[in-house]
Amino acid sequence: LGGLRSDSNVALLLGTLSADKLLLGCTPVINLFQQEGAPITLTPAGRYYPVIADSRNASAYEVLAIDSLKMEVEIEQGAPTTTEVRPFYSLHHGEAFNEVRHYWALRRDDDVALRSPGHETEISLVDIDFKPAAIQAGTLNIALTCSNRDLPSTLPYGLSDGDLSMKGDAKYSIRFLRKPSAPHRFQRGRGAHWRLISHLSLNHLSLEKDGVEALREMLSLYDLTGSVVARSQIGGIVAIGYTAAKAWLPGDFPPRLARGIEVRLVLDDDAFVGSGIHGFSRVVEQFFGLYVHSTSFTQLIIVSKRSGKELLRCLPRGGALSLV
Repeated sequence: LGGLRSDSNVALLLGTLSADKLLLGCTPVINLFQQEGAPITLTPAGRYYPVIADSRNASAYEVLAIDSLKMEVEIEQGAPTTTEVRPFYSLHHGEAFNEVRHYWALRRDDDVALRSPGHETEISLVDIDFKPAAIQAGTLNIALTCSNRDLPSTLPYGLSDGDLSMKGDAKYSIRFLRKPSAPHRFQRGRGAHWRLISHLSLNHLSLEKDGVEALREMLSLYDLTGSVVARSQIGGIVAIGYTAAKAWLPGDFPPRLARGIEVRLVLDDDAFVGSGIHGFSRVVEQFFGLYVHSTSFTQLIIVSKRSGKELLRCLPRGGALSLV
């Protein structure tokens, strides 16, 4: 271990690392999948319609997103017509301006989720003024993104012949390295909606003015577990600073010079004992990368409060992609 004293904490920690601590062929497993929802029959008196992933076993599914919604209306002496229904909260209101368009709006009821899992999601069809759409009859065909609710966290793991198996002719088994984690959901109470609106309305100037407290507040919105480790990491942000930066952006020839923001984040080393700074820094890097417009970038620099030294210098990032 070059550059380290043999009795230092880092050297002692790295000394425990051996080949059996490194595993190949591993990948994260996320319980998300596409699902064709149960068709919805429209009625003249209908206002809200339940969105059910599988009517035979609704409690095994949780609807996370509506990917597409198509309304099929039968016409006398003719083939049925199919129309795509857009979400009301979207940027598609200018399409077919002179036509009568319908939109869908979604709501979830947490009380129904407790009493009757799988039936908590409902949609309503509205017009451009968010008034109930006047529809006499028809059928909604819906494509969903779903999960299996809390079921993965109840799966056994550590079985000798593997925990999962692949479909088809493949005979490979899949083994969990640890028990699947329980899902976490955003809480809607205690002013959560107002905090989310405040987060979405923040810009660079307000973030710079409020400094560390504003950043902690934003990151806390995504702390669904409320664990001691997560609170310690968020509280470990000591200071934040901004400076203007320039970088050459790749792309079509010739490359162009862009102005961006260099973000210096000072972290308390003690707040990350046992969890590490690197993983937290990569999450914050992604967060700041989505905080600028498409022609700019951010570059995150992590500084240690204890030593004042630079611990990590991330690549310039615009959106979800690094620019180098």
